[in-house]
Amino acid sequence: MRQGRNPTRKQKEWIAGHKSGKGTLNPKNWLVCQVTDEKMIVMHKDTGKKKELLLHKKG
Repeated sequence: MRQGRNPTRKQKEWIAGHKSGKGTLNPKNWLVCQVTDEKMIVMHKDTGKKKELLLHKKG
């Protein structure tokens, strides 16, 4: 598995703008594992839980 990296400023904006089940995500708590054209995979620093964030809305 890839090692997570600290997000860039643009990636922090995407993470902060993403709606999770309990509100928005705090970019300070997440590392970026993988980025493609359609999605970004982030991993929580403490728990190791992963989430997929869609970068482009389809429609």
